[in-house]
Amino acid sequence: MNAGRKRSESEEQGGPGDQKASPARPQFGKKQLPSIPKNVVPVTKAPSPASGTQATNGTHASYGPFYLEYSLLAEFTLVIKQKLPGIYVQPSYRSALMWFGVIFIRHGLYQDGVFKFTVYIPDNYPDGDCPKVMFDIPVFHPLVDPVSGELDVRRAFTKWRRNHNHIWQVLMYARTIFYKINTTEPLNPEAAVFHRNTSSTRVSLRRSEQPDKSVEHFKDGDALVPKPERLEVARVGG
Repeated sequence: MNAGRKRSESEEQGGPGDQKASPARPQFGKKQLPSIPKNVVPVTKAPSPASGTQATNGTHASYGPFYLEYSLLAEFTLVIKQKLPGIYVQPSYRSALMWFGVIFIRHGLYQDGVFKFTVYIPDNYPDGDCPKVMFDIPVFHPLVDPVSGELDVRRAFTKWRRNHNHIWQVLMYARTIFYKINTTEPLNPEAAVFHRNTSSTRVSLRRSEQPDKSVEHFKDGDALVPKPERLEVARVGG
């Protein structure tokens, strides 16, 4: 009897090589964070290049392409609403940054002219430079480069302003140059000289076509005779 008690007491106390009982686990759902060791420098993650970057159009790089697509769609909708006379344009199937168009000229020096062109829109639209207009075949015009066929758009849009300038205005400018010809600081000097001479010839023709107010002309066969009243005055004075 005494031996059984001593054995039970020895089992409870345990020897030096016996495994200690594990501490009681916390209840389910209540986790404890381990303590921070001393003299340890915290590790910081290097920022990724795209984390703080933004697209050049003022939007975050992650949704910049969607904003660009939305802007171009809105611009094309404006072109349709404006109903530009004699201008037809369609975005390219391969890229929304490239539009194909054609201009029909109804009157003036370029009457009955049909000019195909391409609009190149910068990839950071609308905060970038103004779109470029390139004629498929270089037009003989003072504001069109005779080699590349590029229209001098910067003459009208020195600085592209967001929410103020639109692509339909560029298209309208491309049409206007065929009706109001500007020869100052031309990209094609030869065309500028031609238009200057043409305009001066038109002025001289208009002046010659004005009727002479001092004499009223009447056809008498092939002769031109003055007013009869003036002829009578001349007789009386004689």
